[in-house]
Amino acid sequence: MWPCPLWELAWLRAQEGKYAEAEPLAKVGRRFAPENPHALETSALVAFHQGHCREAVADPQQAVAKFPKEWPEEERARFKRALEAYQRGCSSKAAPAAPLNG
Repeated sequence: MWPCPLWELAWLRAQEGKYAEAEPLAKVGRRFAPENPHALETSALVAFHQGHCREAVADPQQAVAKFPKEWPEEERARFKRALEAYQRGCSSKAAPAAPLNG
């Protein structure tokens, strides 16, 4: 069973700009659901805003690769936009500039 509330709570904390509070929740959520795109998305958001570019780029790459085929294309596109924003932000060394909600 996935601890969905953990990464969802992490997402909410990140949306509030509380990245230090979000980090342990995102890590636990990702550890228990390493195949879940939303757990990876949350982990990437938190990592990006804490300056951890390697994870911020690797996690959404994994999320896109593991995206269930039955999910809407709009959702896949949203994940790809977030990945591109993290790549731009990390390459410019001006992180964080990515949108909070993808």
